[in-house]
Amino acid sequence: MRDKDLDLAFLRPIKKPDAPVTFIDLTNSGEARVLDQLITLNRLGKVAQRVHSASIEHVDAVVTKPKKFYIPGSEATATRSGCPAFSLDGKIVGFFVMRTAKGRSSGAASDNVASIILPAEDVHKAALQAPATPEKAKEEEKKVDKEEKQAEKKQ
Repeated sequence: MRDKDLDLAFLRPIKKPDAPVTFIDLTNSGEARVLDQLITLNRLGKVAQRVHSASIEHVDAVVTKPKKFYIPGSEATATRSGCPAFSLDGKIVGFFVMRTAKGRSSGAASDNVASIILPAEDVHKAALQAPATPEKAKEEEKKVDKEEKQAEKKQ
């Protein structure tokens, strides 16, 4: 399933896993404030044999409109897009993603691109929209394709 508003995609395995999959409970989410510290879980690159690591991040800003998200500090860490961010009490705060702004830049290339933390609550709400079965997923995909074609015709 795709959530165009959050620019996320949700994937379902083709075959049901033999054992339960470890997951992050998005119903136990937390909030963050400016200067709060967050713990992120990361996977390092090929040169580091893709081992897991943890980083300490902090929140530089909280953007509330039109939708809430967090601006992490700009210190160099191993945190990349997709990494989860947790509060110090262990609650999931959100996930690192790249956000781009459409339109003309004011000069600096960084004005239109930022690494942000998308709140876990928003990801959870989007995930709840994912179809429960592959059959419903196919129905949903056909519906989205039809809506996209209609939108293209209007343009």
